[in-house]
Amino acid sequence: MLKITKIITVLLAALLLWSGCDSANPARPELTIVGDLQESVKLNDIWKELTQEQISYNEQRLQGVNTELLLQSLALVYEQNDIYFKAADGFMIKLAEDTLGESYLGYSETDQWVFISDKHPVNSRIKNIDEMIIVKNSDKTHYDFGLNIIVGDSTINFSLGELRSSPYQVAAFSEGVTTKSHGEKDYEVDVMQLKKTVELSSLVSEDIDSLLVMDQEGEYDYIYGETGLVEIDDSGINLILSDRIYRDIVGMIVNPPAHNVMDTYYDTLHYLQQGQNVLVILIDGFSYQQYQYFSKNHPDLFLAGIKRVARANTVFKPVTNAGFAAMITGQPPQVNGVLNRSYRELKVDTIFDKAVDLGQKSILIEGDTSILKTSITPSLNIDTNKNGFKDDEIFLNAMGEINNGYDLFFVHFHSLDEVGHNYGAINDSIVQQMKVLDSYVADLVNSWAGKVVIVSDHGMHNTATGGSHGEFRAEDMLIPYMILDGGKN
Repeated sequence: MLKITKIITVLLAALLLWSGCDSANPARPELTIVGDLQESVKLNDIWKELTQEQISYNEQRLQGVNTELLLQSLALVYEQNDIYFKAADGFMIKLAEDTLGESYLGYSETDQWVFISDKHPVNSRIKNIDEMIIVKNSDKTHYDFGLNIIVGDSTINFSLGELRSSPYQVAAFSEGVTTKSHGEKDYEVDVMQLKKTVELSSLVSEDIDSLLVMDQEGEYDYIYGETGLVEIDDSGINLILSDRIYRDIVGMIVNPPAHNVMDTYYDTLHYLQQGQNVLVILIDGFSYQQYQYFSKNHPDLFLAGIKRVARANTVFKPVTNAGFAAMITGQPPQVNGVLNRSYRELKVDTIFDKAVDLGQKSILIEGDTSILKTSITPSLNIDTNKNGFKDDEIFLNAMGEINNGYDLFFVHFHSLDEVGHNYGAINDSIVQQMKVLDSYVADLVNSWAGKVVIVSDHGMHNTATGGSHGEFRAEDMLIPYMILDGGKN
């Protein structure tokens, strides 16, 4: 009986040891998978879910996972990648993703996490791995992932993997001070954290005099006199300044334009307060890039002949709801409450409310949908002639109302955005529709007695199937901004 008990004890011990090899073990050091994947992963957390094999390593038998299959289980951002394995002592190797078949990651009690391959050179046999970095090896760019920096009319994108695998510095940053009284004396502890950072100035070639920073939650802030450090966090990008940290930033504009979409509110309010009537024409999806193209290649257009045209920026996310909200409130998304297409409720007053306060009369002429909930009921228009656009109905409605004593006259045209989505940012179809729209704008301006503001909510970039917007890139973020006098002045 004693012999049977001993056998059972040994078997149970062996079973526990074997199960420890197959499941996450808190005693194991962590191996973090970071870079160009949707979110960072800790190998211990997913180890139990992976298909494991017995593999040989330095005369040991280990439980390992096929590296190629491991990558296939991850939510990678790009289809082509390089893989960096970094050891705790800083030693690092780089391997092409398509060479990782028949290679393994395993855990050894002596060497901890190890990479095992018989086909790669001997120096690939890295041990004590604490980080696996996925780095894109592709010309393709996902602007909704990583760090976007707009410089002039172009966009530089750094993926998380590129930043994580590039030279960086590690420094201690203060997280605060804690104090405890003991006896008659207070004792303080400085709490710090090591952060991986890159000088922002090292990422761009242009001198940085100012920055415009935006994040996923509608943060919109100008920075002067300091460039800061880009922190490479496991899950996102942060910008560290001397007095604050901007977290999870989506992008920055270096030396941003002097004008932005919110100027529509302030300029309109200024003119209304001065007793001048204001016509605001919103051309949906009209990028600064498109304006430059039309101005150069179609100088006969009315819009091309306007003298005062500023390069401006919209807000993030560059979609109609957010851009329109910023335009009529003068506040960024974080303040006005409209971050993207799914938001319709405003947290602040609009230019229409200000007109009421001034005892003035307003009208908003729209398509067939009320985009935002405001204090003014829009005059909606459907495609009655079934030509695929509502702008001709919007135009006729506007021309019928333009002499009816309005102080604030707001017209929203949609067709350029609709054609852009179908065919792309610049093409024959866009040119054809722009000529139609340009004639509408010219007639409205020439019929107006007062100031005119012409603006866009966002731009447009090309895709494989047409056009789109909503990304932090120059084509989507930069728009034209025009102020002129109406033709009846």
